[in-house]
Amino acid sequence: MANQDEFTVVVSGEPFSLSRSQIEYDSPNYFTELFTGDTSAGPSTLNLSRDPTLFRIVVRYLSGYSVLPLDSSSVPPGLSVAQASRNLLEDARFLGLAGLVDQLGCLNAPDVPLSPAVLRAFGLHPARAILFDALLRDGVPDGLVFGSKGLSTASEFGEELLLVVARNLPLVYVWFYSRSSASNTPPQNASGQ
Repeated sequence: MANQDEFTVVVSGEPFSLSRSQIEYDSPNYFTELFTGDTSAGPSTLNLSRDPTLFRIVVRYLSGYSVLPLDSSSVPPGLSVAQASRNLLEDARFLGLAGLVDQLGCLNAPDVPLSPAVLRAFGLHPARAILFDALLRDGVPDGLVFGSKGLSTASEFGEELLLVVARNLPLVYVWFYSRSSASNTPPQNASGQ
C-alpha cells in the first residue's frame, strides 16, 4: 500500500484516520516503517493497544500543532497532567516520534531527586523540569517562557517556575574580597569546611 494516502490506526478499538502528510511529519517513525516502508504490500490498518485519549494528542502533534504543555482537559480520566506527560513520552518513544520525545523529554525529569512538596515550597512546578543541556541545545521549548523570574509554564496550578537540571557540569565557586565587607571570610561549603 505504498501509494496509499489514508491510513487507519485503531487504538484500543477506536479508529483514527491519518493522512500521508501526518505519518511523515516526524519521520522516520513506526507509521512510516509500517505503512510506507520498502514493501509495496504494507497493511492499510494498524491495531495498537495504547490509550486513545493520549493518541488524540499524538494525532494533533502529527498535524503540526503545538501540544505542550498539556492541560487537565486533554489527559485521560484519572491521570494527572504529570502522569499523562510521562505516558505520552512512552507512547512517543514506542511510535518513534523523535521530535515529540525531545519536547516531552525536556518537560519530564522523573529522576529529579526532590519531592513535589519540596519543589512546590520553592515555587517550582512539582512534576516538570528541563534539562540544562537540552535548553542550551534546543532553546526554550514551545509552551514555556523565559521571564524575569526564570523559566516558567502555565499549568492547572497557574504559572509556575521550572527547575533546570544540570548533570555532570563543573561548578565554579567565585568569592570576591571587599575591604568594606563586614566579614572577609568566604562562606563555608555545605559540609561546614
